[in-house]
Amino acid sequence: MQLSINPLYVSTNFKSNNIRNQNSGQKDSGSEKAVKAAGTVSLLGLAGLSAYGIAILKKKPPRKTFEALLKEKNLVFKDNILFDKLGNKFSGSLTRSTGKKGETGFEMIETKLFNNGKLEEQIYKDCFNNELKGTFYKDGKIVSKVDVFSNGRDKGFSFIKYRDDGTGSSMGHGLVKKSKSVFSIFRNNKVFER
Repeated sequence: MQLSINPLYVSTNFKSNNIRNQNSGQKDSGSEKAVKAAGTVSLLGLAGLSAYGIAILKKKPPRKTFEALLKEKNLVFKDNILFDKLGNKFSGSLTRSTGKKGETGFEMIETKLFNNGKLEEQIYKDCFNNELKGTFYKDGKIVSKVDVFSNGRDKGFSFIKYRDDGTGSSMGHGLVKKSKSVFSIFRNNKVFER
């Protein structure tokens, strides 16, 4: 397993704990103690962030090709329908790390959801669960594609809606609160309601 840590750089100017006030021979002044305490809290915070990042990256699914994932799960495509080893139409999700970085700078995690052997959605998030992009299907035919762009408080997105024959019929963009899921809007086709 390969771990990737984005280092945080902190610039500080601390005095050693052994330094005493040179003019009076007294212990550290209150302001020096405050600086040391702030430095300790900062270092503990950085250690906590690093541990959180490592824990998130450890939960990441393995990096492999989609074909290797199908072989590992004993699944096979026949006429664009996914079957399990017993010949039943597969319903469930398949998740893998892609090895490619997304808009957030972290590796994209792909999840494909199948229902009764047919692909319903193919979504990409990063290891921190940020939505990146998705393609949504109905009865195995593409319905819409969406790309998500985050800023401070909101998530912007652009999308394409498709006709039954697979050609694009409309495109647009929108904005939702950061706490909302753009993918859920497209799963339920609410963006297209009139």
